Amino acid sequence: MRQVDLGDIQGPILIFGGAYFNLEATQALIDAANANRILAEQCIFTGDRIAYCGNPSETQNLLRDFGCPMIKGNCEIELAAGSDTCGCGFEAGSTCDLLSRGWYAFANQQVSANQRQFMGALPDHLIFTHYGKRYIVLHGGYSHVSQFLFPTTPDPDFIHVINEIERDFGAYDGVIAGHSGIPFHKCIAGVT
Repeated sequence: MRQVDLGDIQGPILIFGGAYFNLEATQALIDAANANRILAEQCIFTGDRIAYCGNPSETQNLLRDFGCPMIKGNCEIELAAGSDTCGCGFEAGSTCDLLSRGWYAFANQQVSANQRQFMGALPDHLIFTHYGKRYIVLHGGYSHVSQFLFPTTPDPDFIHVINEIERDFGAYDGVIAGHSGIPFHKCIAGVT
């Protein structure tokens, strides 16, 4: 796994993920960051630029040109590898599984070789400090990129992720993860 240390980030931080090839929403988010004087270096993308919407190439280019720190999610990993599935881990035959087959096939046709190379070269994790606290950015879980973590996920699942991180990198004050698409805050064993 490849990680990048962003060092100390000053000021506000805008964290987002799951652009899902939604060009208009991604542009609106970048416009809001600019209007609030949040620099690209203060914006962190948690992965999954790919899914569901209709502008795969354009959204990929917009995020790349914006230049914010970003990690690869399971969708970037799978497209970069030329896989025929998004790797989301949906239950076979579920609505999400059936829908993902359609959008993934479309995205797979639209994404260029250069875009695949860019996505494949992204780090798996980002590390930074903010006002003296140390954070790590993941996509899903630590060793399982498409692990879904929700506010209702049992605490032992979170503790397992924290223990894996601490085993490899030492203690952190906070873990930031995407993939689930649901923002929430949880504090477990002193880690937020």
